Amino acid sequence: MNLEEQRFIWYKGQIFLMITTLLEVNKQWDHQFRSMKQLYEKQLAEMKAKLDVSERKISELEEERHRQHAEAERFRVLGRERPLQETKETKVLSEALHEMKEENKLLKQKNASMIRKKEHYECEI
Repeated sequence: MNLEEQRFIWYKGQIFLMITTLLEVNKQWDHQFRSMKQLYEKQLAEMKAKLDVSERKISELEEERHRQHAEAERFRVLGRERPLQETKETKVLSEALHEMKEENKLLKQKNASMIRKKEHYECEI
């Protein structure tokens, strides 16, 4: 076997080694990507569930506030002030509603961020 044939065989071996390494790296990347995608999809589903719960609570609190406002108006028309306990309850409900709206806002932002991350990773494929 001459020198040229030996070099050819050596280069062929090097190319095979590089291809094997590249395939292994690609396999690892694919596994990591699928794991990340699965994690983001799970987190996104959890965020959506939290957002749904938050929106339901906000709706319930708004309905309760509206009901209490109607009762307060009825008391006013009757010439009486609302009992102190109801005033406190209204304040507590208003604060809870405000907190829920803030939480809802944060969940929507987090949800949007998760969607962007998911889209970004899908684009990398």
